[in-house]
Amino acid sequence: MRFLRISARKQLPSRTKPLPAASTASMMQPGVYWMLDTPFLRIIGLYSNCLENPGFLEGDGGMDTSQLDWLEATLNSIAIDKAKKALVIATHHPSYSSAGHSGSSEMNQSIDLICQKVGLYPDAFLSGHAHNYQRYTRRIGGKQIPYLVIGTGGIAPQRVPEASGQPVDDGFGTTYDAALASYGCLYVTASANNLKFEFWPLADGERNQAYDPIAVDLATHVVSRA
Repeated sequence: MRFLRISARKQLPSRTKPLPAASTASMMQPGVYWMLDTPFLRIIGLYSNCLENPGFLEGDGGMDTSQLDWLEATLNSIAIDKAKKALVIATHHPSYSSAGHSGSSEMNQSIDLICQKVGLYPDAFLSGHAHNYQRYTRRIGGKQIPYLVIGTGGIAPQRVPEASGQPVDDGFGTTYDAALASYGCLYVTASANNLKFEFWPLADGERNQAYDPIAVDLATHVVSRA
């Protein structure tokens, strides 16, 4: 029985870096953007390291749009697929960040333009780069979409400001809802009906209890406490 399928762009003939990433410390790898198709969930991974800061999806000084062309074609194929599943987009750089490294409005806009054109937005957005946990809720296209920053491994956690549903000035009704400076990991549960996210902080070498557990109802597209 086959449980998952990986759909990716054709592998590059050798290890390369998309320009202008060649001037950064980014790794050289083929197949740097991809889609993972599972029974209840599709995950699209995008390469945002074409520039270190901010995150950038176009290579060669903005002239190479092959990654965005691939994203549009992939979203179009998902939109007409009869198998309706949750959709998650993941990048290294966050669309929103209020602590540590900043968010990338340029990258966010590039993805938005394609989502709007296709008429398909993700059910959740995952990223890292900032070394802490942050959660935002974006209200767009009839959906409440959680944007999660989970840069919580390796480098020491970066301090975060208090978060309590504070609005983010992006014109889409986005709020900054939770944050924690800690090492830890994100636990994701996918089913036919919802997506659940739990951040498990690491304190004194142990994971004690989940922080900020939420669920996305895939029928109503509402985010609630899990």
